[in-house]
Amino acid sequence: MGRAVRLTSLARLGPLRLHLDLDLASGPGIEEQVRDLSEREGGCCSFFGFTVTPGENRVGLDITVDREHAAVLEALATRTAARGQR
Repeated sequence: MGRAVRLTSLARLGPLRLHLDLDLASGPGIEEQVRDLSEREGGCCSFFGFTVTPGENRVGLDITVDREHAAVLEALATRTAARGQR
């Protein structure tokens, strides 16, 4: 993404679903960037499902996978959590 986006929360909603809340204080266009990235990633890795939910000053991003790719989602959650703590 072009601008820095701050992760405000991460929640595991089961072994096949991850929810991220992203701060919109980075400026306009962040929601569109999240949608664009989600579409491109879904085209590359079709086992991911993405749902973008705009809110006041934030964008929610739900990421789902099938059972075969639960380990991929777990790795993504671990890496995202580690980056969010920096």
